[in-house]
Amino acid sequence: KIRDHNNFNMTVLALSLAGRKNGVSELHGAVSRNIFKNAWPSIPEDEVPIEHITNGIHTLTWMSPSIKQLFDKYVGPGWSDKLSQQETLDKIDAIPDDELWQTHCVLKTKMIAFVREKMKNQRISNGETLERIRETDGLLDSNSLTFGFARRFATYKRANLIFRNMARIQNLLNDPKTPIQIIFAGKAHPADRPAHEVIKHINDIASQEGFRGKVVLVENYNMTLARNLVQGVDVWLNNPRRPLEASGTSGQKVSINGIPNFSILDGWWCEGFNGKNGWAIGDNTAYDNEYFQDNADSESIYQTLENEIIPLFYDRNDKGIPEGWVKVMKESMKSLIYKYSTQRMVSDYFNKMYGPCMERMDKMQNSNYGFARELAVWKQNMDKIWPNLQIIAEKSNNQLGEQKSQAGDKIRVSTQVYLDSLPPAEVKVELYYGLLRNNQHIENAHVLEMKKTEDVSQGTFKYEAEFQIIEGGEYGYTFRIIPNNSALINVFDTGYIKWIL
Repeated sequence: KIRDHNNFNMTVLALSLAGRKNGVSELHGAVSRNIFKNAWPSIPEDEVPIEHITNGIHTLTWMSPSIKQLFDKYVGPGWSDKLSQQETLDKIDAIPDDELWQTHCVLKTKMIAFVREKMKNQRISNGETLERIRETDGLLDSNSLTFGFARRFATYKRANLIFRNMARIQNLLNDPKTPIQIIFAGKAHPADRPAHEVIKHINDIASQEGFRGKVVLVENYNMTLARNLVQGVDVWLNNPRRPLEASGTSGQKVSINGIPNFSILDGWWCEGFNGKNGWAIGDNTAYDNEYFQDNADSESIYQTLENEIIPLFYDRNDKGIPEGWVKVMKESMKSLIYKYSTQRMVSDYFNKMYGPCMERMDKMQNSNYGFARELAVWKQNMDKIWPNLQIIAEKSNNQLGEQKSQAGDKIRVSTQVYLDSLPPAEVKVELYYGLLRNNQHIENAHVLEMKKTEDVSQGTFKYEAEFQIIEGGEYGYTFRIIPNNSALINVFDTGYIKWIL
């Protein structure tokens, strides 16, 4: 329960006191509105005042110096100062395919050498046999399709999902013509026992016949290891259980190095995936049963590997360049770098959050807090009068009017409202309409401000609006009143909303 008067809820306190609230991706904002919708009773879920600003990464921290040199040469000087401008990155197409591919191959070889050294030290530290230590000198193949999975090991991230069908993944790993290999790295919270079991499971698999040398688990995850992986693997694997990933940023770090993502449509990838810059695992289907969801997602992984990713990677021209793959690499950089940089993120936070709050604070201080006092008096008056407000509709315009219309039709509706002593300027009368779906519920609703057309009597006014049917079907509509004051930090600051009874 959100409103439980017997318990003190810190989250609800924060949501109530904060002027502006946001999730860290579009989907996270939607999930947050669903979770906390009861904190704003009577307000439709999609209008709950929680916005979203998707996380971004500091581009030059995670971009390989050799990739940066390509950008300096072909994208042009000063490109890093114009990251948020998409047209800046259109010049990525000018990078010759062979130069980009060779640069990636050098980075991949460097990454493998780094992992070999890490694994050698890891096995020495763990007291393993001399034979196992010597094995690290030939660990991993720079010509094999290499997947990276490196992040915090939480159970919802399902690090071992790719092993759900052991025989199938073993065949893919060991195909002599199109081999693949997977590098795992990450840490779990010390108290998260289930996550420790996931790590143990992967470690055990890495030691089994048919997986040894093809699956590698690197210990002591840190920024140096992360930087090598996000610059050197071929594909970045991410398969959390949707919709539990708030945003995620590791996939953003590989995209700036031309590495495609292969990810669940969760967190930032819902917005980032465009069908050409990587691959999606599964779809937007919501599962109540985790077992069935894991089955469906793992099947999607195998099918996409077999039918799309592996064939594309190993399809080479007469110069040994995988032209189709390089095209995905370029699209990944072009479509994602400008969207998911800290430059864009900080700009969004300032323009949407901090800037408006600072302007509001300036108004208060410059007016010797008269601005705040006037707003407080206005709210007190609204508290007294709001219960008396009524929406008086014609009989045909009952609580949920229905219109069966064709696309392109225009519908005119009207209603009367009783505002008591409130001036009409202090409220907005709105039409709320949309297609009727399950249980006669309006989905993907539209909101249209109605115009006052007549003073019916003292305190009673007539409002009208016209809306156009975009697509055929059964439409529903209703009316509502909300407070109107430009000093409010958001339209639902007071929590007041009046629907037709």
